[in-house]
Amino acid sequence: MIMYFKDIIGQADEIKFFLQQIQTGKLHHANLISGKLGFGGLTLGLAIARYVQCEDMQPEDSCGACNSCRKFNKLIHPDVFFTYPTFKSKEVSKDFIESWRNIVFSTKGYFNLSTWLDLHKEKNAKIRVEDCDQILKNFVLTSYEGNSKIQIIWMTELIGQEINKLLKIFEEPPDKSIFILIAENIESILPTVISRCQTIRLKQIENEVLITHLGTEFPDRIEDIKRIVPICHGDYLEAKSLLQDAQENLNAAVFKWCRYIVNNAKGKNIENIRGLVKFIEGMSGLTKEEIKAFFQFYLHFLHESFLLKYSKHCNLADDLMKVAQYFADQFEIDQFEALQKLTDTTHYEIERNGSAKLVLMNYAIKSSKVLNRLYFEELKH
Repeated sequence: MIMYFKDIIGQADEIKFFLQQIQTGKLHHANLISGKLGFGGLTLGLAIARYVQCEDMQPEDSCGACNSCRKFNKLIHPDVFFTYPTFKSKEVSKDFIESWRNIVFSTKGYFNLSTWLDLHKEKNAKIRVEDCDQILKNFVLTSYEGNSKIQIIWMTELIGQEINKLLKIFEEPPDKSIFILIAENIESILPTVISRCQTIRLKQIENEVLITHLGTEFPDRIEDIKRIVPICHGDYLEAKSLLQDAQENLNAAVFKWCRYIVNNAKGKNIENIRGLVKFIEGMSGLTKEEIKAFFQFYLHFLHESFLLKYSKHCNLADDLMKVAQYFADQFEIDQFEALQKLTDTTHYEIERNGSAKLVLMNYAIKSSKVLNRLYFEELKH
């Protein structure tokens, strides 16, 4: 179940503000929530709508058990309407209600326009005049449940001049009517609309809050999270995207590294050596933190490969899963232990500002020797 105030990342002051307004019966009939979509505007709007309709409001959130909340669990409350961008002429929001529900459920309301477009394999979207007409129709009749009627408009700035049709209902709404407008770029909304709304500008999510939240989603990525969050400007979606990009880059780097050291262990191959040298040159151009992130993920890969050898369980992406299976099948405990010690030592040398190119080349040579067991022979002498 989603769409509670507790599902919102940060924004404590804004949550408190809306709780007080609703509890005292002072919620404005037209509310414009602006800010990066990764700040949580849609999730906040959904939580407000659920709370307004809740039949047993708790001090800090909806009850989750009343008739209204049960309908909200499926996004089928008859007095809550959704408008969002569509893709072709004459299309309206209700044509896409199932995919809208699915994306809201799967993301807890944290998604952007690109995700919505990609879901439908489209490149452009807008809110059309037909949807504006539908909004007006929604508020002609009385509510089904006898409570408020609520209209949520996502990406309000994509309506364009057609929004003029809604100015009167924003200014003089029917009784028990609430409008919640979600916008990322408030500057693109007509001043005549803004003047009729109570405007709330969401702030960046605090770094500490974002680190804690992402840490619960990605418990094995804490160091990456701490590195990424300070550069994402409090935007959960940007942080998550950077984290996923970093993961893809790390997956590719570890895959290449394993291929080079395994092939090098099998025998001298000039093309493989050239590839390894080029890879190390690329790695040596990274920042110290990025190189350390590679070592940390490689240690994770070794750990998962070792688990796969004895438990048949592995938490790696498909491409690395195949490499891990090879390591599990071909190598023994002493080799895993030696690779781990070599990695720890190399990590320390990089930390102490050793020449990355020299340190990594030495690391590659010794790693290959571990895999063909020459390393252990040399230790005897």
